[in-house]
Amino acid sequence: MGASDGASDDDLTRRALAAYYRAGGTAQPANASGVVVHDGRLYVQLVNVNGTLAVYRVRNDGQLKRLKRWPALERQDYRPAARYLRRIPKEVPADVVVVHNHVRPTRHLGSRGFHAWLEAPDADRLEVCECGWAPELESHYRMRRVGE
Repeated sequence: MGASDGASDDDLTRRALAAYYRAGGTAQPANASGVVVHDGRLYVQLVNVNGTLAVYRVRNDGQLKRLKRWPALERQDYRPAARYLRRIPKEVPADVVVVHNHVRPTRHLGSRGFHAWLEAPDADRLEVCECGWAPELESHYRMRRVGE
C-alpha cells in the first residue's frame, strides 16, 4: 500500500512512525507529526516538543525515503484536513479549488504518484494549470514551482 494506492495521511504517518522505530528511533513523536506539502512534494514530518525528529519524502511510487537533510518545513505547509481525491469531482464547492501535484497527470487519480485534493485558493502557492487533465472542470490548479 502506498501513496499511489490512495494512501491517507494517517496511513503515511503510521508507516513513517514504523520506519522511524525500526531505524532505532527512541524519542516519542507528538501527535502534531503528519503529512506536509512543500514545493509540491509530499513529506511526512515526525516532531516532538524538541523539534523535528525525522522527515520522510513520499516518493512517486508511494515508498517513504528518510532524508538526512530536509527542507525548512513551515507550519503553513501542514494540511491536516486535506485528503486525496479518488475521482474528479462533478462539482467543486465555491470556497475551495482542485489542486494537483507536480507529477505528470493521469486520468486515474493515485496512478504513478499523481494526486489531487481540494484546498482554499492561495495565489502565493498555487497557479492555474493548463495541462488538460480534467477538461470537465472550469479550472484547476497546480502547486507553484520554486522560482516562478
